[in-house]
Amino acid sequence: MTAIEDNAELLLDMLHNSLNPAVSSVALTSGTAVQDATGKNSTWYIPITGGTAGTLEVQIGPDNTVAHTIVPATAADAVASQLLTIKLPANWFIKVTVAVATISANAQVVTGG
Repeated sequence: MTAIEDNAELLLDMLHNSLNPAVSSVALTSGTAVQDATGKNSTWYIPITGGTAGTLEVQIGPDNTVAHTIVPATAADAVASQLLTIKLPANWFIKVTVAVATISANAQVVTGG
């Protein structure tokens, strides 16, 4: 294959992925980092139900130490019945930690779109 053919194949693959996003359901456990190992950037939709004096914190990172806090520990009752939307770089980890509040259903993860 020539370099032009390689590039054309790569572009077609990128176009196909952008037009055909994949959706998966991921169970999250409070305080446990989870990796999106699809090799693609993704958008996570995470349903949270607040509780009295509950807290919510979201961290992301390139490994399971999730060094970047993007939602600092805050009162979850302020975000009661919210749907968090988090964009995650390819192969990064996400950790959602709740106290008193709950992750009310599996996260829905959209990749390739």
